[in-house]
Amino acid sequence: MNPYARIRPLAYVWSGGVARQVKTEPALISANAAAHSCFASGSPVSNGRTHNTPNDTPAISAEKPCARVSSSPSSTRLRAASLCCAGLCVVCERCGLVLAVVPGCSDLLSACGGRGLARAEGLPAIVAPVPVAQPSCAKPSCAKPSCAKPSGEPCLSSIAPLKVARGAEAGNLRGTVIRLDSVSKHYGSQILFLEASMSAFKGEKVGLVGPNGSGKSTIFRMVMKQEQPDGGQVSLDRDVTLGYFSQDVGEMAGRSVLDETLAGAGAVSEAAREVRELEHAMADPERMNELDALIERFGHAQARFDQLGGYALEARAREILAGLGFADEVVENDVGKLSGGWKMRVALARILLMRPDALLLDEPTNHLDLESIIWLEQFLRDFEGALIMTSHDREFMNRLVTKIVEIDGGDLTTYGGNYDFYEQQRAIAEAQREAQYSRQQAMLAKEEAFIARFKARASHAAQVQSRVKKVEKIEKIEPPKQRKIVEFEFRPAPRSGDDVAKLDHVVKGFGKRRIYDGLDLLLRRGERWCVMGVNGAGKSTLLKLIAGESQPDEGRVTIGAAVKMGYFAQHSMELLDAKQTVFETLHNTFPMASVGSLRTLAGAFGFSGEDADKSCRVLSGGEKARLVLALMLFDPPNFLVLDEPTNHLDMATKEMLMKALSQFEGTMLFVSHDRSFLRALSNRVLELTPGSVHKYQGGYSEYVVESGHEAPGLG
Repeated sequence: MNPYARIRPLAYVWSGGVARQVKTEPALISANAAAHSCFASGSPVSNGRTHNTPNDTPAISAEKPCARVSSSPSSTRLRAASLCCAGLCVVCERCGLVLAVVPGCSDLLSACGGRGLARAEGLPAIVAPVPVAQPSCAKPSCAKPSCAKPSGEPCLSSIAPLKVARGAEAGNLRGTVIRLDSVSKHYGSQILFLEASMSAFKGEKVGLVGPNGSGKSTIFRMVMKQEQPDGGQVSLDRDVTLGYFSQDVGEMAGRSVLDETLAGAGAVSEAAREVRELEHAMADPERMNELDALIERFGHAQARFDQLGGYALEARAREILAGLGFADEVVENDVGKLSGGWKMRVALARILLMRPDALLLDEPTNHLDLESIIWLEQFLRDFEGALIMTSHDREFMNRLVTKIVEIDGGDLTTYGGNYDFYEQQRAIAEAQREAQYSRQQAMLAKEEAFIARFKARASHAAQVQSRVKKVEKIEKIEPPKQRKIVEFEFRPAPRSGDDVAKLDHVVKGFGKRRIYDGLDLLLRRGERWCVMGVNGAGKSTLLKLIAGESQPDEGRVTIGAAVKMGYFAQHSMELLDAKQTVFETLHNTFPMASVGSLRTLAGAFGFSGEDADKSCRVLSGGEKARLVLALMLFDPPNFLVLDEPTNHLDMATKEMLMKALSQFEGTMLFVSHDRSFLRALSNRVLELTPGSVHKYQGGYSEYVVESGHEAPGLG
């Protein structure tokens, strides 16, 4: 029997903040209508706070198949919806709107107008419409083709948000893979979490956000049982396998890249090891007397290896390594010869090959180029388990996550939707808290003024005492937390000549490999060129040629008149004096600048308060990158040459840098794998491909439209 066929309508009342079922009648609703899954929406909940989430696509009537989802029951999205909600599609009995639950929506549902919800028989009643004032139809019938009701009735085209009843019933809707219940954690006097809670369900993709040092990695370590909470509980579903990618990959050497990847495949890797050991044992003449037992064990081990997909394991490993940018010849090389960034890719490949029930990814895009990021994006989109990740790549988060969990002041607050929507809802919530606090303060000031004015008058003694008691009973609203945002503004840069840089018939190669063969390029004042190309196409080489760090084999590189260049490269971070503090580095570079201006500069790049007195020796890669950028931008050049400037930068610093560079009046040439950065700052694109160079008159957005791909390696 089709799981959608037997549906019963429910009526609810909203009483005391709880959904109560008041009517149940059997009914039959077309399975075909339910097959037309429609839209995703959400109502995030955290510690009693609810934030409404809009629908990301319009409601779709039962008569009209969804454009995003095939009406076939074998549709991936529909199948995932069935898995997460026991075959549930919520249907409005009155107007036929189909409202499907999709992966990541276990906490939430939306429905039209609250008129006649229907659900699959046996599903726990966990949702109910919040009573809202509905406008009346002024037309003879609703604009929706499926809703034809008399004029004057409540308009079902308005979508009413639904609140969620938390607890065991909600957990029954869909298996909770990871749950943190009232978790507390502190290090010395620093409190990271105080009775904080969050959860991740199968098929859900959760983005974990918060400032540096807020405890994102601590959550991962607690889930992996590497650390224990001081209070509360971290629980996993039974027999759940976890894959954890962190920035600490450990030592890798002595094996090929492929073998190192295969070694991390979890159970199937152990099964492969057992099969190999038994093969050697059966071939050992000294163990011939054990042959029958060995053959029996080998049969069982081989069956288990086959059941786990072992015979396709190497092919999958090669596919993952290729997606992460490894050339075929590199896959067979010693992993110990790779740089740190490429070893990080091997560690990520090991985790992806595991096929765990839940993935914990700590900054997975840090060392990836744009082609690899887009490949990983698609891989994770198809991943059927639970995903919790941190990332400083806004575009990556927006395209993947269905829920955001924010760490703020020891609390975990959950928002439905992607990163952009989280920012909008956070801003709205902060404005509301600010307004509530201001209203209460105004009311308290009025009451206290009355008390102060009349407390000495016997004729008003009763009123004064009454108001004193009233003020004492009022639950005070805490002052809203102020997010400290330090912005950096460029000082006006000197004007350069019209021709900033010119390459004439440049030839450049390494050994027998030629990268450029007669390259011509002219950069004019005010242009912002982003350089696109696959690994090895010569992006960084081009920047080094223009910066004077490398010389062409043939041809000429000319820098224009009155050009003051600022060059940011990854090796620039190695030039910092480890004996100096952050502030000393700034002060020694700019001895004539005031202490206040240097403190402001340090704060804008994430070194506020005591952080400005950190030694350069203990700075992380991201902190070093921020310091080098601060040194380069304080006394602004008029020509910026930037090689991956956003690597290791957190979201707030990246946003600040983009805003500052958008006001920069000079010329820019840069390489970046951050699509938000490319889209915001470029107005020209130079695409380097093997044997050719393509120039696009327009920014990254226009490049994507004109070329038909987001990165050269995907064309």
